[in-house]
Amino acid sequence: MVNITLGQSITGAFTTEDPIRSGYRLDEYDLTGLDDYRQLTIDLTATNTTTPLLINLIDPITGNVVAVKESPVTAQGKISLSNTTFPGSSYRLLVGGQSG
Repeated sequence: MVNITLGQSITGAFTTEDPIRSGYRLDEYDLTGLDDYRQLTIDLTATNTTTPLLINLIDPITGNVVAVKESPVTAQGKISLSNTTFPGSSYRLLVGGQSG
């Protein structure tokens, strides 16, 4: 698990070591240091444009999913969870690409 902060960019790759849940190979990140009710925009771009993408934003205390965005295959490898506002200063971020 990688810690990331507001404004930070991450470059990663899905591997066979990544867990698979609901048909998606997932990378996990801890998003920390946010102000309460901070507006978030999370952008994810994949080089494999035929793979549906997934973003889950999870409350790390309750484990509840507070936002989810799933792209269709036609999304050209891009997905965005934009203008999302929730209380709290940290979240678990799961990003995924559909496992083939």
